[in-house]
Amino acid sequence: MALAADLCDIGTHRTRRIETGRPMNDVTPAPALTQREVLLHALYEASELEHNLMCTYLYAAASLKDGEREGLRAEEAAAVRRWRQVLMGVAIEEMGHLAAVWNITSGLGGAPRIGRSNFPLDPGLLPASVVVKLAPFNADT
Repeated sequence: MALAADLCDIGTHRTRRIETGRPMNDVTPAPALTQREVLLHALYEASELEHNLMCTYLYAAASLKDGEREGLRAEEAAAVRRWRQVLMGVAIEEMGHLAAVWNITSGLGGAPRIGRSNFPLDPGLLPASVVVKLAPFNADT
Protein backbone atom coordinates (compact mmCIF):
# COMPACT_ATOMS: atom_id res chain seq x y z
CA MET A 1 0.00 0.00 0.00
CA ALA A 2 2.80 2.45 0.85
CA LEU A 3 4.57 1.56 -2.40
CA ALA A 4 1.45 2.44 -4.40
CA ALA A 5 1.19 5.78 -2.57
CA ASP A 6 4.90 6.46 -3.21
CA LEU A 7 4.49 5.69 -6.90
CA CYS A 8 1.45 7.93 -7.05
CA ASP A 9 3.41 10.75 -5.38
CA ILE A 10 6.31 10.27 -7.77
CA GLY A 11 3.92 10.44 -10.71
CA THR A 12 2.31 13.58 -9.33
CA HIS A 13 5.67 15.30 -8.80
CA ARG A 14 6.87 14.23 -12.23
CA THR A 15 3.72 15.68 -13.79
CA ARG A 16 4.15 18.88 -11.80
CA ARG A 17 7.75 19.23 -13.05
CA ILE A 18 6.64 18.76 -16.66
CA GLU A 19 3.75 21.24 -16.31
CA THR A 20 5.49 23.93 -14.24
CA GLY A 21 9.19 23.43 -14.84
CA ARG A 22 9.78 23.37 -11.05
CA PRO A 23 11.88 20.67 -9.38
CA MET A 24 10.08 17.46 -8.40
CA ASN A 25 10.59 18.13 -4.67
CA ASP A 26 8.81 21.51 -4.91
CA VAL A 27 5.37 20.87 -3.41
CA THR A 28 3.18 23.92 -3.79
CA PRO A 29 0.15 23.94 -1.47
CA ALA A 30 -3.30 24.10 -2.98
CA PRO A 31 -4.66 27.63 -3.18
CA ALA A 32 -6.81 28.68 -0.23
CA LEU A 33 -10.50 29.16 -0.79
CA THR A 34 -11.51 32.75 -1.38
CA GLN A 35 -14.08 34.46 0.81
CA ARG A 36 -16.44 34.42 -2.18
CA GLU A 37 -16.10 30.63 -2.52
CA VAL A 38 -16.73 30.15 1.20
CA LEU A 39 -19.77 32.44 0.98
CA LEU A 40 -21.14 30.62 -2.08
CA HIS A 41 -20.73 27.28 -0.26
CA ALA A 42 -22.66 28.66 2.73
CA LEU A 43 -25.37 29.94 0.37
CA TYR A 44 -25.64 26.51 -1.29
CA GLU A 45 -26.04 24.97 2.19
CA ALA A 46 -28.70 27.57 2.98
CA SER A 47 -30.56 26.88 -0.28
CA GLU A 48 -30.58 23.14 0.47
CA LEU A 49 -31.96 23.83 3.94
CA GLU A 50 -34.65 26.23 2.70
CA HIS A 51 -35.69 23.83 -0.07
CA ASN A 52 -35.90 20.87 2.29
CA LEU A 53 -37.78 22.85 4.95
CA MET A 54 -40.24 23.99 2.29
CA CYS A 55 -40.77 20.36 1.26
CA THR A 56 -41.35 19.23 4.87
CA TYR A 57 -44.04 21.88 5.44
CA LEU A 58 -45.74 21.05 2.13
CA TYR A 59 -45.62 17.32 2.97
CA ALA A 60 -47.06 17.91 6.44
CA ALA A 61 -49.87 20.08 5.00
CA ALA A 62 -50.69 17.44 2.38
CA SER A 63 -50.80 14.70 5.04
CA LEU A 64 -53.71 16.31 6.89
CA LYS A 65 -57.16 14.83 6.48
CA ASP A 66 -59.39 16.65 4.04
CA GLY A 67 -62.40 17.61 6.11
CA GLU A 68 -65.67 15.87 6.73
CA ARG A 69 -65.23 13.62 3.67
CA GLU A 70 -62.52 11.81 5.62
CA GLY A 71 -64.49 11.36 8.83
CA LEU A 72 -63.80 14.60 10.68
CA ARG A 73 -66.51 16.42 12.58
CA ALA A 74 -67.20 20.00 11.45
CA GLU A 75 -65.16 21.60 14.26
CA GLU A 76 -62.26 19.20 13.62
CA ALA A 77 -62.38 19.97 9.90
CA ALA A 78 -62.26 23.71 10.68
CA ALA A 79 -59.20 23.19 12.91
CA VAL A 80 -57.48 21.12 10.21
CA ARG A 81 -58.15 23.86 7.64
CA ARG A 82 -56.51 26.40 9.98
CA TRP A 83 -53.50 24.10 10.52
CA ARG A 84 -53.14 23.55 6.78
CA GLN A 85 -53.31 27.30 6.19
CA VAL A 86 -50.55 27.90 8.76
CA LEU A 87 -48.34 25.15 7.27
CA MET A 88 -48.84 26.49 3.74
CA GLY A 89 -48.03 30.00 4.97
CA VAL A 90 -44.75 28.79 6.45
CA ALA A 91 -43.95 26.85 3.25
CA ILE A 92 -44.51 30.04 1.24
CA GLU A 93 -42.16 31.91 3.60
CA GLU A 94 -39.53 29.22 2.97
CA MET A 95 -40.03 29.76 -0.78
CA GLY A 96 -39.29 33.45 -0.22
CA HIS A 97 -36.16 32.60 1.77
CA LEU A 98 -35.04 30.28 -1.02
CA ALA A 99 -35.60 32.99 -3.62
CA ALA A 100 -33.58 35.46 -1.51
CA VAL A 101 -30.70 32.98 -1.17
CA TRP A 102 -30.70 32.36 -4.93
CA ASN A 103 -30.81 36.10 -5.67
CA ILE A 104 -27.76 36.67 -3.45
CA THR A 105 -26.04 33.66 -5.04
CA SER A 106 -26.72 35.04 -8.52
CA GLY A 107 -25.48 38.47 -7.45
CA LEU A 108 -22.18 36.89 -6.44
CA GLY A 109 -21.85 35.15 -9.80
CA GLY A 110 -23.00 31.74 -8.57
CA ALA A 111 -25.77 29.67 -10.12
CA PRO A 112 -28.89 28.65 -8.18
CA ARG A 113 -29.17 24.90 -7.76
CA ILE A 114 -31.08 22.27 -5.88
CA GLY A 115 -28.51 19.63 -5.13
CA ARG A 116 -29.99 17.47 -2.43
CA SER A 117 -33.20 15.48 -2.24
CA ASN A 118 -32.34 12.87 0.37
CA PHE A 119 -34.11 12.89 3.72
CA PRO A 120 -33.35 13.15 6.54
CA LEU A 121 -31.17 16.16 5.78
CA ASP A 122 -27.62 15.93 7.12
CA PRO A 123 -27.04 18.93 9.41
CA GLY A 124 -24.02 20.17 7.41
CA LEU A 125 -23.15 23.56 8.86
CA LEU A 126 -26.14 23.46 11.21
CA PRO A 127 -26.04 22.29 14.83
CA ALA A 128 -26.12 18.49 15.05
CA SER A 129 -29.49 18.60 16.83
CA VAL A 130 -31.20 20.00 13.70
CA VAL A 131 -32.72 17.14 11.71
CA VAL A 132 -34.98 17.83 8.73
CA LYS A 133 -37.07 14.89 7.56
CA LEU A 134 -40.32 14.25 5.74
CA ALA A 135 -43.03 13.30 8.20
CA PRO A 136 -46.80 13.51 8.25
CA PHE A 137 -48.39 16.03 10.58
CA ASN A 138 -48.72 14.65 14.12
CA ALA A 139 -48.09 15.59 17.76
CA ASP A 140 -44.34 14.87 17.43
CA THR A 141 -43.85 17.08 14.38
